[in-house]
Amino acid sequence: MLATKGAQVIFSFVLVLCLLWCGDVVSADVEYKNRGNRSEGTRTMPVSGADIELISATVDKPTGEMGLPQLLRLRFYLPQSIPAFVTVRELKNQHFYWLDKVIPKRSWRAGFENQFQWPSADVLQKLKNIRQSDLGVLVRLDQAIKTQKERIAPAVFYSRITPTRVSEYRFVFKMGRDARLVYEIYKKGVASPLMKRPYKAYSKKNAYINWKSKNAKEGWYRLHISGRAMGTTEKWKYELEFYHQPVMGP
Repeated sequence: MLATKGAQVIFSFVLVLCLLWCGDVVSADVEYKNRGNRSEGTRTMPVSGADIELISATVDKPTGEMGLPQLLRLRFYLPQSIPAFVTVRELKNQHFYWLDKVIPKRSWRAGFENQFQWPSADVLQKLKNIRQSDLGVLVRLDQAIKTQKERIAPAVFYSRITPTRVSEYRFVFKMGRDARLVYEIYKKGVASPLMKRPYKAYSKKNAYINWKSKNAKEGWYRLHISGRAMGTTEKWKYELEFYHQPVMGP
């Protein structure tokens, strides 16, 4: 009987050690690191400190499956050869997932053939309760760091079927403080805004701005955001420029 109890204690001790070791292995396996053609994983997120921070700019909503596909794909248009910097992150931080430092198979170039894909098995499938729709994509142009006036390329984020036309854009912002804002969409060279809307934004949740571009002509556009933090007279201003190409092709 004592031998049996002793064996049970030893077995339980070994089981606990195995569980702890396996947990450490899984944790280390999903840590942010170089994975060949990109850096990907979970990481400590620095405090931004920005009043308005763009975290995602996509064409329509993600066109992936409801869950998590085996391969995730993104695609974006460039009017000319411009340095582009891709970031994929959670829209609401649960695991602090981050992907950047992308190395494409072909250098980024003019047109809609700028594509990148990566397997979900390496990191995402090892995280709990995460779907493709929980992720945002941001492609900055010219430089990787955020500024108060940015140029970006909205990305098509999909798994299998990509749309052939661009009919809507979705911009997602993280707010540093509660604010009363006004956002406007301008076409380059046109003084009057195509759209102007008031927006109450809150620091505890993301701000979503959608623009239906179905009837918009090809060219450069500007999203202008102005306003002030609630309860203060401090004025805010933010701008981003993006190129609208309505036809994606095959």
